[in-house]
Amino acid sequence: MKKHIIFMCNNQKTAVDIDVTERILLLEDITLIPDTSNYIKGVIDYSEEVLPVIDLNERLFNQTYQKTEQTKVIVTLWKNKKIGLIVDDVTAVQDFSDQELQSDTNENKGRSISAIVRTPESIITVIDVDNLFSADGEAELLSIIETFAKEKESSSEKE
Repeated sequence: MKKHIIFMCNNQKTAVDIDVTERILLLEDITLIPDTSNYIKGVIDYSEEVLPVIDLNERLFNQTYQKTEQTKVIVTLWKNKKIGLIVDDVTAVQDFSDQELQSDTNENKGRSISAIVRTPESIITVIDVDNLFSADGEAELLSIIETFAKEKESSSEKE
């Protein structure tokens, strides 16, 4: 059995492995970053660091999220770095057996969906956070993370 965070994204039930999830936050103010991909919404302050936030609706479905009281940011590990995933709502934590996690990797190798879970109520897509972005998207995100890490280092040295 593997625990997963179940959330809504563009009216679809989606999940992510709890092992790559650090925390769930309410969506607060985002500092915008110009000249980035549409799905990179900006950065937020998180635990004494700057966290880039990704609109998962935009990344997966080409639909911009609509901020509500239920909108959350799931802090996840991506390539050993932290990023935030903006989702419409977090609905549950659920265990899935290996049999329930029907692997989708043979047909979509390198894609963002790692498995599909069929339940009596719905179909849940399980995303692989490490494979959410193209090579260009990864480079863009790493550049943002490195820029803010350098800013933090230089401001620490001045103190």
